[in-house]
Amino acid sequence: MDLWGSFLASFDLLLRIDTFGWIGLGLFLGIFVGSMPGLTTTMAMAILLPIAFFLEPLIGIPFLIGVYKGGIFGGSIPAILVSIPGTGAAAATLFDGPPLTRKGHARKALEMSLFASVFGDTSSDVITILLIGVIALVATQIGPPELGAVIVLSLIVIAATSNGAFVKAMVMMALEVVDAEG
Repeated sequence: MDLWGSFLASFDLLLRIDTFGWIGLGLFLGIFVGSMPGLTTTMAMAILLPIAFFLEPLIGIPFLIGVYKGGIFGGSIPAILVSIPGTGAAAATLFDGPPLTRKGHARKALEMSLFASVFGDTSSDVITILLIGVIALVATQIGPPELGAVIVLSLIVIAATSNGAFVKAMVMMALEVVDAEG
């Protein structure tokens, strides 16, 4: 079966009622955890991962996708209502959400955040599905010289955008590298 045949056959699995139920539960739990400042979407995934172990993979993976996507949206709820982002992904929501809340348009801000989250997630999923073959080919060609070039480019970008706080930017970069490796 080719790629597109497999893709179209997956809709039969997606449209099962138990799959919808577990995706809905994952969305609810993701929104709940994402709306609590200090708890990240990654933490929600780690906490709820054991639930997915007891499900068949064709239900457990959509459950975890629901947790992730719900957590990303859930982080915008406290960002809009109390000016504290629930997740790092909701940091940009602080620019427009709290001012709308102060004007009495909190519901509109939440609806805009939900629309943006759904549109962004859906479009990125479609683009990823369409380009996954090309991405895989490029990823297999990356070796140590290319990774070194990416690191040097990252240092140049950090140096150019640090606005005089170069040492602080380097410390933050080092902490990020240690966090990514750990």
